[in-house]
Parts: sequence; C-alpha cells; structure tokens
Amino acid sequence: LGKGECRIRGLLTSDDTQRCMEALTLLHEEGEKAFEWVGNGELVVRGSGGRLRVPSQDLYLGNSGTSARFLTGVSTVVDSPGGKIVVTGNERMKVRPIKDMVDAFVGHGCSMTYLEGEGCPPVQILTNGLPGGTLEMSAQISSQYVSGVLIAAPLAKGPVTLQLKEDKAISEPYIEMTVGMMRQFGVEVSKPKSNRYEIPNTGYVNPGTYEVEADASAATYPLAIAGITGGKITCEAVGTGSTQGDSKFCFLLEKMGCKVSQDGACTTVEGPPAGSLKGLGVFDMESMTDAFMTAAVLAAVAKGTTRITGVANQRVKECNRIQVMQTELTKCGVECSETEDGIQIEGKGGIAGLKGAVIHCHDDHRIAMSFAVLGCLLPGLIITEKECVEKTYPE
Repeated sequence: LGKGECRIRGLLTSDDTQRCMEALTLLHEEGEKAFEWVGNGELVVRGSGGRLRVPSQDLYLGNSGTSARFLTGVSTVVDSPGGKIVVTGNERMKVRPIKDMVDAFVGHGCSMTYLEGEGCPPVQILTNGLPGGTLEMSAQISSQYVSGVLIAAPLAKGPVTLQLKEDKAISEPYIEMTVGMMRQFGVEVSKPKSNRYEIPNTGYVNPGTYEVEADASAATYPLAIAGITGGKITCEAVGTGSTQGDSKFCFLLEKMGCKVSQDGACTTVEGPPAGSLKGLGVFDMESMTDAFMTAAVLAAVAKGTTRITGVANQRVKECNRIQVMQTELTKCGVECSETEDGIQIEGKGGIAGLKGAVIHCHDDHRIAMSFAVLGCLLPGLIITEKECVEKTYPE
C-alpha cells in the first residue's frame, strides 16, 4: 500500500501469509513482480503507492480470518468505478462473522453485498473508493474489524474518524500493535478518546527495512511445555519490548507456580515438578484470547479450579474454540464446562484419572498445538489433522 521499496525480515512463510500475499499480488498493479524473495528468507516488496487495481479473480483467503478482515478494508479504497472485488475463503470462512465491519462500511457510503450467508463472506465490494468522514462501528466481536478500517483509512479520499459504539474494543493490544505499525509506515493515528481514532489520508511511506516481531502466540506453546513437564525453556525475541498481549502469557504461568524471567529480548520459564501446577481461580484472558487454549490444557493437570473468562470471541474463530476445548478435554477425562465467555476446568493435580484420546482439531492450528502441550505429559493422545498447524507453525 505504501510508496517505495521495503525489505521485510522475519516473515513467517505459513499458509496464512501465503494466502495474503496471493491476494495482494492480484491487487498490486505490478502483480507478482512487486514481491521478490531474497537471501535469508527476506521479502522485498515494491510499494504500490496506494494505486490498486481491480483483481482478475476473487480474493480467496482460505481460513485466514485476519487476511479476510484486513483485505475487506483494503478493497474499499480501490477507486475504479464499475469494478468489483469478492473476498472469500473456505467453508469455515463462510460462516465466520464480518457483519459489524460490513455494516460500518455500508453506513459510510461503501457498496457491499453478501453473496451467500448474511453477515459472512463471501463479500462483494464495488470499487468506488473510500469516502472520508466519520465511520461508526461495533468492535466487540473482533479487534480485526478495527485494524481493517485503520489500515485502509490512510488511502481514503479524505481524513477518516473511526468512532466505536462501545467504550473500547475487544483485544485492544492488537489494535495498538496496528497503530504502532502504521506509525512506522509514516501514518500517525490519534486517539482522543478510548473509542475514537482519527486517521489522516496521507498514504503510507515504506521504511527501507521492516523487522517482523516474533509471534508471541506461537511462543506460548514451548513456554507451556516447560510449565507442564517441569522443564526450562527460553524463547528468544519475545520479551518486554513486545507489543503483543500474548507476550504476557509467561506471567499466567508464574501464577500457576512457574519461575519466570523476562527482559527486552527473551522470556524464560522453568516449571515446577510435573503435576504440581496450581489452578488459576478466575482469570480474565481478554488481553490474550488466542492463548486461552494453552492455559486450558495446563489447567487440566493443575490442582484446583480454573475459570477462564473474557474469551467469548473465540467461538467465532477457526472453530468454536470454547466448545471444542470442552469436548476434547472431556474425552481425556477432564471435568470441565463451558461458560458464557469462557471455560471452567476442575484440575486434579497431575494426570491421575485422565486418559489418552483421539483429538479432533476441527482444522484449527491452536487446538492441535495446545493438545500437543498436554501430550507432553499425558500418554496416548492422538492429534488428527496435524497439517492444520501449517497455518502458523509450518516448520
């Protein structure tokens, strides 16, 4: 979207990033020529300067919800009257919600229609550009709606104000991460109130190089392995300098009885003897919702009750994660139940009374990775659909 060339370092070559790149090549005037892989896994991108074209085919994004929300926003800035863009994905994507975001754009003057189910992709966008002015939106289901609007706004026809209908959005750390990245690409977003964002339509200017921050959500799994087995693990490149909410997952582990140290560059966790983790009691994970499944498997072998709250949005991810965690943990003999915004787990302390089981992942990478953590202590776990981890853990 920006002006100039940018060398991206540390980019994860996963299924999600591949789908996003394929869509961007369809939107970029230079197509595939704008993207070049060079040595050390670095990607050189020649910016479009905000000049995007109507793609020759649908933007198919698999089950990448982040890409679908972001590119729905980006599609609104394409200014080519008479053209149209369709954002779509696999069967699961076609039941994932996008209504609040689409309603906001339609209310702002954009022309969008659902091609199949109401409120879900595929969505068709007419390419008339994005007007300036105030856009109102609800942001209680996904912070990705907010980020999708923010990312598109600098390429609008005038300055944009995003006014949220609630006092604040869900999963705010992800929005702050978006705002911070936009600043590095030359756009200063102001936030006069907790639910109001003001974005200038100055366009983006690409930095010469951009270092992608290590994935703190992916780091929760090895850290949790240390916690559940009584081992010691250091994760490099995830520390106090991270803007991601999941970088604070280590302090959840500390509450469960682990020894934790974190500096600007890395995080180290040393677990107590296997079977001696402590339950969390009531624990709000709204700031790190993607890590709730990792916490849930630890709670299954911890001593005492854990009630995870603040993760209602996880029902509309790659699967209904709350329901699936309850179902699959129950297979293993864990006493647990769904709540309105989370899950309650009665941990017995260790694996006594638990059993191995065949885990159905519902093509969800985080279900698979979380039960892999449990499998480090509980024998006999078989995880099906293991290829689903290629979404974020391709190696």
